[in-house]
Amino acid sequence: MLSRYTRIRMGREQDLLKRALLLVSFLFLISGEIAAQFPQMRRTEERRQRAIEADEKRQRELEESRSSTALPKPKPAVLNQDVRIVLANRDVRSFAEASNNQVKKIADGEALWLYVKFKTKLGDYVLTLPDPENQPGLMYRLYAEIAPQNDPTALGQYVLQFSKEDLEKTELKINLSPGMPGRNAAIPIFLDVAATRRPGVWSNDFRLTNTTLIPRAATENLAIANVVFEFPGRVTKYPRLRDDFESMVLRGTTDLAALPIIGSFYSLPIKTTIVARLKAVGITPVRFYFASDNWSEHGASMLFPEKRRTVYAAYTYRKSEDCFYGVAEFKQKFDSSAGQFVDDSIKFANDLAIECSKLE
Repeated sequence: MLSRYTRIRMGREQDLLKRALLLVSFLFLISGEIAAQFPQMRRTEERRQRAIEADEKRQRELEESRSSTALPKPKPAVLNQDVRIVLANRDVRSFAEASNNQVKKIADGEALWLYVKFKTKLGDYVLTLPDPENQPGLMYRLYAEIAPQNDPTALGQYVLQFSKEDLEKTELKINLSPGMPGRNAAIPIFLDVAATRRPGVWSNDFRLTNTTLIPRAATENLAIANVVFEFPGRVTKYPRLRDDFESMVLRGTTDLAALPIIGSFYSLPIKTTIVARLKAVGITPVRFYFASDNWSEHGASMLFPEKRRTVYAAYTYRKSEDCFYGVAEFKQKFDSSAGQFVDDSIKFANDLAIECSKLE
């Protein structure tokens, strides 16, 4: 019979053996799990690496896209050499003809034309900007200004906007007074300034630039032409011409019996707003169309501190047996805090009689 000591020792040995067997089993189990998980871990790492590589590829493609679609910068231009302008009081066919008829002094009421000649083409000198209202479209712009001679500020600034097709042009001809219809055919900047002058002799610079920087050095402009306003008496003709400029641009005449000419501009939100306002006063248009080819946009200047833009719409309607048309002047001003144009006002000219045959 085994002694008590022997039994205790044998019990301890059996207990150690059981623990050893449990440890071996645990190690086998762990090694099995690790072996089972290793391919999964490897696949996870491979997916992570592929995601990193895909992200790096997207970043490279984005940088390449940004590089390839970077906005072109205007070609460096020497003042009055790469771009030249002349002012003439006659409607002629070319810059060369205008150069032989250029004027240096202007009397109250005289007609005036701006002629521009580019050394290469218009597209080399325009400022190209993203079009926030027609993404991913682009805007091509120049800025016309009038300022007192040698004054870096501007009395008035107008934005000249061009289409992509315009960029191949080598010359421009723009009416300044009395106005005429057509895309970029006339701009109001000259009459805006001339109509506000008092009697006296006013020496002014007419400038063409492709920068929005104000004030700027004279050499930062593309071209400058000096013109003197000689107004010995009270200025009366240019204020009337300024008041008639809208009609000249819309109709080509001051005769209000003529309907505005159909333009190429279109905006459904603006149309909806105007039509709603008309219906609120009992006018339901039979025919509605925009009478502008683009926004008429003024930059900030001494006479007009706020950037603003205008577009025109025309509409016909019936009242009982009589037929009429109206014109809506839709204005927006630039909200610098929002960085965009916002609706400002709508001015209506209604009850302009027409023949009912012109209703539709």
